[in-house]
Amino acid sequence: MIRTVNANDLDAIYRLHMDAFDEDERESVAQMAVDLLRDESNKALNAFVAVEEGHVVGCVIFSCVKVHGSVPVNASILAPLVVSKEHQRAGIGSDLVKHGLAVLKSQGVGLVFVYGDPNYYSRFGFAASHQVAAPYPLKYPEAWMACELSEGMIDSVTGEAMCASALSRPEYW
Repeated sequence: MIRTVNANDLDAIYRLHMDAFDEDERESVAQMAVDLLRDESNKALNAFVAVEEGHVVGCVIFSCVKVHGSVPVNASILAPLVVSKEHQRAGIGSDLVKHGLAVLKSQGVGLVFVYGDPNYYSRFGFAASHQVAAPYPLKYPEAWMACELSEGMIDSVTGEAMCASALSRPEYW
């Protein structure tokens, strides 16, 4: 079952990230997720959890993005996505992404960005063929991708992405 995140989920989401990510990044990603959920600058937040047998087994967060220097566009960024180790490769991450993109499209979001594995995210329509710069220099520029939810957005939107405060730290990029 996929549902919207509520305030009672924060501890479970933190633990989920601590369990699923490697030791070198788990603390920062777990804290980023919780900070995004609490971020007052993140008014356009959409966050969803996958629940099985009463336990949170996956989570995806879509937070607001402003594109400076562009035509007006409602945009979001997918970060982070997590699925518990025991439930990976069962389609839960895909279900969370598809659910989130459908909700965002219904809300009039035109573009969704992600900084992630091109082999994974390309299956949802994400591609590096866009003209919006990431907020910080990237180690893997090909991993900075966008998914068009409103026709024509990829070609008409240019500029630099500005994320919610909790995601606007260089170490996340």
